[in-house]
Amino acid sequence: MDTRVDPVSRTVTVRAILPNDDRRLLPGMFLTVTLLKDDVEALLVPEQAIVPERSKQFVFVVDANDRVERREVTTGRRRPGEVEIVDGIQAGERVITEGTQKVRDGGTVIEIRSGAL
Repeated sequence: MDTRVDPVSRTVTVRAILPNDDRRLLPGMFLTVTLLKDDVEALLVPEQAIVPERSKQFVFVVDANDRVERREVTTGRRRPGEVEIVDGIQAGERVITEGTQKVRDGGTVIEIRSGAL
């Protein structure tokens, strides 16, 4: 699928492999296509929570004792501002999303809730 819409024709170029045993589809033809997507349940984290290092991706997780643990994760699909996590963390775990450049594995986190000082 092309990443740009042609501003004149308002079309997007897409290449697909389709069964065409009866030869009704010919090269250069235009089609109107409706794409159907299945609803997918996925674990998403904010994009800024991902810490890349070489060819690996990590997040910082806060355990029940407020200790930081650096975890390697496998990422999946992306959408603006969010990344799917396929493996490495579980739903419900607390992930650090801001200040990841200052966090260290094994460090302690003090959670400050808004309105409380």
